[in-house]
Amino acid sequence: MWSTLFLIGAWLTCTPLSDMQIIPVGVWQNNETTSCFLAEFSVPMDTTNLINKNNYSITDIATGIPLTIQKIGKVQRLEDINISGNKLVVIITNRVTYKKSYMVVVTGVKSISGSYIQGSNSDIYYFNGMRPSFKKSIISIEK
Repeated sequence: MWSTLFLIGAWLTCTPLSDMQIIPVGVWQNNETTSCFLAEFSVPMDTTNLINKNNYSITDIATGIPLTIQKIGKVQRLEDINISGNKLVVIITNRVTYKKSYMVVVTGVKSISGSYIQGSNSDIYYFNGMRPSFKKSIISIEK
């Protein structure tokens, strides 16, 4: 599906990329004051806006209260796996609450082919108090 937008004397044609989506990988307590959300994109991403924290929002679904995003980092290494294509990011926030669900929304990021994320730009994370099978010490983050 193509869409066209008129912008002050020029036409801009946008091609939605329907297969690009954010995939929840996990959420865990990083320390006493912060939590980490690990999000994977289904296609390789352009680094231009990928780690801009203004392109992400995380909200407690029950209360509608947003979390404060402190930092976004590209994950380069997870356990013994090198991550290529800028497909994995970690979102560091203020501490999340046990047994709560959070909605992560991503806007303003695009794939390396130049298409901006469209319809599948959000997903739900549930914090069950368990750390994912990997440990934070084996995540290498590029800032």
